[in-house]
Amino acid sequence: MIVEPNFLIAGGQRCGTTTLYELLDQHPQVYLAKPVRPEPKFFVRDCRGQPDRDRYLSTWFAEVPAAAKAVGEKSTSYLETPGTAARIRAMFPEMRLLFILRHPLERAVSNYRYTRSHGLETESFDAAVRLEARRLAETRFDEISAHPHAYLRRGRYAEHLRQYVDTFAREQIEIVLNDWLQQDAAAVCRQVYGFLGVDSGYVPPRLAVRENAHAPDDLRISPETVDFLLEHFDEPNRRLAEMFDLDLSAWSRPSPMIQSLMRR
Repeated sequence: MIVEPNFLIAGGQRCGTTTLYELLDQHPQVYLAKPVRPEPKFFVRDCRGQPDRDRYLSTWFAEVPAAAKAVGEKSTSYLETPGTAARIRAMFPEMRLLFILRHPLERAVSNYRYTRSHGLETESFDAAVRLEARRLAETRFDEISAHPHAYLRRGRYAEHLRQYVDTFAREQIEIVLNDWLQQDAAAVCRQVYGFLGVDSGYVPPRLAVRENAHAPDDLRISPETVDFLLEHFDEPNRRLAEMFDLDLSAWSRPSPMIQSLMRR
């Protein structure tokens, strides 16, 4: 039975979206588009008219069970792609939007590891973050939806969330921090289940699931690069904290994961 989606996990990349997907997908009243990969990414491009809408629904939501109250999909590129908020609202104005965000230094490292594992990165991490502006300006990757070297740009969350804040009512947007997921996954489940209007008392059997963990490697970050990144993200983090009334004080210093990479 084809059912219209009423929520999206819309980003951000390398922030825990797949883990969030799995925690939601375990809930009997939640249906998420399958498979988790490739992501639909439907709204990253121009999508107008009934034929596009029908194709989207028939491709991703043709098998929604009757018990589902929350129906959605995950496409992490929605956060950073300009114009996406307007395209979503034009087709589904009541859509609810879930974003999970991570300490921007950790996110940059995870992005770097992912890019390197796919053969798209040969520079050291220290060099890569300083080369970013030039690479973004000079190198195109037309075959993929998001530039693999956007280690810093992708972590300036307030810039990307502005289009959603300007387009949707505040009650349609929910922010989750990866920090919260690591500290108390059960509380995050209650939060997002309540936001989606399903039974918030449900405890998923695989509560400790953590998806897309990186393989051990020899990555090391210099203290100078850590200082550079903390300064770079200071103002964007303050804007994000004000935008959603968040306590992001932990993001003003290296996380334990970042500290471990400095000590090697």
